[in-house]
Amino acid sequence: MSLGQAPPVATIQFECTMISEPPAAMLQYRRPLPLLVSLLLVGLLLYCANNLYRRLNHHTASSVIILTYMRSGSTFAGSLFEASPDVFYEFESLKGIYDSESKEMKFLEVPTRLKRDYISEVSDIIRSKLECRLTDLDMESLTHYHLKHSRDTKRYFDCIEPHRTNATKVEIYRCLHLIQKPCSASKVRVVKEIRLPIEAMDTILGASQSVKMIHLFRDPRAAIRSQMMYGNSPSPKVYPYAKKTCKDVLKDIKIREQLEMKYPGRIKLVFYEDLAKEPLRVTKELYAFAGLHFTAEVEEYVKSITSGKINTSCLLCIYKSNSVYESLKWRKGINYLTATLIDSLCGAVYKELGYLPLKSERQLRDTTQSLRKTGNRGILVLPKK
Repeated sequence: MSLGQAPPVATIQFECTMISEPPAAMLQYRRPLPLLVSLLLVGLLLYCANNLYRRLNHHTASSVIILTYMRSGSTFAGSLFEASPDVFYEFESLKGIYDSESKEMKFLEVPTRLKRDYISEVSDIIRSKLECRLTDLDMESLTHYHLKHSRDTKRYFDCIEPHRTNATKVEIYRCLHLIQKPCSASKVRVVKEIRLPIEAMDTILGASQSVKMIHLFRDPRAAIRSQMMYGNSPSPKVYPYAKKTCKDVLKDIKIREQLEMKYPGRIKLVFYEDLAKEPLRVTKELYAFAGLHFTAEVEEYVKSITSGKINTSCLLCIYKSNSVYESLKWRKGINYLTATLIDSLCGAVYKELGYLPLKSERQLRDTTQSLRKTGNRGILVLPKK
């Protein structure tokens, strides 16, 4: 047969017959094939869908973790991000697992299991929160009471509140869309944490290029005094508490420095004193770091909570009549001997962060003098009340 010539009809019929009538041995495997192929296709579709979800989720939303310490201005800092409509903000999402004394972890979808080490557990929780994989979370993370403190989680909290202490999976599923929807729709996801060990950040930062970290500090004298005043310290005595606190903070500083080398451009150091003194400037820097637009509405909000007419001593309230006054009034109230004792225990932290040890009580009370040698952009004046 020459090139291009059609094959004889008989040949075509023979070939078709051979294809349409397979040998008897092949017939033994014809029935299981559709089931096997279906299972393979379903598995492939699930794998592709999961990968697509993760890719889209990482590319369409970035995340910021505010890692800080109790009474260090973190509620104030977090509220600045919450002002943006592009942000999904969660307040202290580790409160549930931190307080839980149970050795078991109950989950919404996966079976109950024993707790692993704390760092591994909180790493998984934070990653699930930032990726909006809320059905992967444990029951404590889905029912803790700090959910009421964020605009984006309060509707969900109100929905589960009647049954929160012993909520069933059915009740959580019924309310979950109230938190899943704003989380999935957000462009930037922000969590503020005081219970997140900085050691967990290596895993979290390494898992996604879209995650960034803000390390927020406050003068140790102010933070330690406030923690002890409100009964949040495990010891009523300043010496052991301040010694342990500054030891832990120094360790965190060293770990952060290592993380900065490993993840350049993804970690930002912020001081509460700077934020209180120049809220607009620092908020603009934070928004640029997070990839957010600093709008006129956000600017108006920042002004309203830092120089408005409202003043309160509420622990978790953010509205202050004067943010500079609020950040400095501890210098009028702290005992001088207590302040110098903290100085003696926290010298290594001061050296790293630029805080100045006291030379006299006059220096402590004179709020026109800055107690930090770095980031000093002007005179800090404590207004008279």
